[in-house]
Amino acid sequence: HATRRRRHVCGIYQVLQRSQRRAT
Repeated sequence: HATRRRRHVCGIYQVLQRSQRRAT
């Protein structure tokens, strides 16, 4: 389902942001 996919993208985005913050 699209909703499920959107949720997955949101999770990946969160991890990406967290990783970037750590790299900063």
